[in-house]
Amino acid sequence: MNPLAGRYEKQGDAGEYRPPKTYSTTDSSPERRVTPIRRVLMVGAPWHHMGQRSGMTPLVAALSARFDLVRTAPSRLDKLTVLLRRALQKLRDKVTGKSRKLSWSPFYDLQKWTVETCAIRKLKSEQFDAVVFESIEDYFQQFAAIRERFPGLRVIGISHQPPGWWRLFAPDSQGRLDAFDEVICLSRHAQTYLTDAVGHPNVHRLPHGVDSEFFCDSATVPPLPGFNVLFCGKWLRDFEALERTVSKALSTHPDWVFHLVVPAGARNIEQHFRLARFDNVQWYSGVSDEDLRDLYIKCQVLYLPLLDATANNAILEAMACGLPILTNGVGGIADYLSDDTAQYIKGDWMEGAVEQLAWCQSNPAALAAQAKAARQKVENELDWRIVAARFADVIGGADPRESVEGTHQ
Repeated sequence: MNPLAGRYEKQGDAGEYRPPKTYSTTDSSPERRVTPIRRVLMVGAPWHHMGQRSGMTPLVAALSARFDLVRTAPSRLDKLTVLLRRALQKLRDKVTGKSRKLSWSPFYDLQKWTVETCAIRKLKSEQFDAVVFESIEDYFQQFAAIRERFPGLRVIGISHQPPGWWRLFAPDSQGRLDAFDEVICLSRHAQTYLTDAVGHPNVHRLPHGVDSEFFCDSATVPPLPGFNVLFCGKWLRDFEALERTVSKALSTHPDWVFHLVVPAGARNIEQHFRLARFDNVQWYSGVSDEDLRDLYIKCQVLYLPLLDATANNAILEAMACGLPILTNGVGGIADYLSDDTAQYIKGDWMEGAVEQLAWCQSNPAALAAQAKAARQKVENELDWRIVAARFADVIGGADPRESVEGTHQ
């Protein structure tokens, strides 16, 4: 039985669950004209290093049950348009002797430009009530200059990066997000920064979600023998702390095995080469959704030292699979984890982490209790079907105060 079924009204033979709600926006005119939000354009694409069950793709699927939703799919014409414009830019730069960046964001490349070009083409040729930029830091550049051409369009952007990212790459950002009616972020500290430093008046803090039907424990997947430590990801991971921990741990616990899920193309720093010296470090790349889920189930603990974060897919997926977690409470992590649901690093990374990993090995019952509480938190607050309803409220024009009060506490 679906544990979430009671919170939704079941509709259709497909069995999807959706709230029986009609979304609309109201402008500020004296007549208070109500505009229903029915058709929504999502500006984004699946992350190349993630499967279909991670990242924003499950949110797109969940929102499709609530809106007539279209996600950008660039055509050959979009790709040719961007290549031509880029060639003209380079020619102009050569003539003027000045080199111009593609964007204010270092994440914005030709592929992201092509996605945004597709979005603008569709907005010009089709009727949409709202447009949602799945990642402001990745897909938002050209649209700002033409926002005024779409006066009746509701524009929402989702920000994924912590304040440190904005300070490094977009320090002069006052007014940069003025093209958006609403901005959604994924942590408290991000909400504060985007409100105070960037100056947007409507910043909603909503939690990132996880597909808890797919990412879940399974009695058919046996655990690996011994003590197995899982590490996942590349962005804002503290590989120096990981390398120091592994080096110390394998000198005192040579039977431990570390499983590192790191994209092959991202293994390019000194710490990766140091980690590759150890026989008890196993590397994974390009794993399927199913194989990734099985690793969460097979291992005994997720060890994830972070430099910063808003939300974190690996932590959410480990919570959903009932895998105990050892991490540091940096950035927005405290919005998702607590002492009841995870272990936090104490003291020096090398000594403290190894001691706590040893404690994890010796106290499986305590870890199991934390993992159970984490799974319960996912079912109650962080499943995408629950979170998507909150996103839909913002897209549809719900009272911003209700959206903030309804976010994950």
